[in-house]
Amino acid sequence: VVAELILEHEVGLTKELKWGRITIGSDAFTSSENLESMTSFVRSKQATSSAHAICMVVQKSDIQYPLVWWSGPWPWMDDLSCEGLFVELETRDRCRRTWFLRLDATTHLLED
Repeated sequence: VVAELILEHEVGLTKELKWGRITIGSDAFTSSENLESMTSFVRSKQATSSAHAICMVVQKSDIQYPLVWWSGPWPWMDDLSCEGLFVELETRDRCRRTWFLRLDATTHLLED
């Protein structure tokens, strides 16, 4: 599991965007406690690094908790049985978007 941080650094009179990376253990998605701990950790790294946004990518098969595709009406029933990636982007001001990218290249926005 990888979280990418989008950072802005001042270089002289200009600002440059930089990328940072946090590797998260696979146990982050095994329980509600681990998920909460990982979320707090990643958000603290975002705050201390002044990152503008975080983008996290998790393979569906690596997620044991939460099984969001079974927790409510899943908008695309054919996605239930396929493998893919969850991509979540969260900005510093907590604007959040989540996508499910099927490995067969079909993309769905999960939230508005």
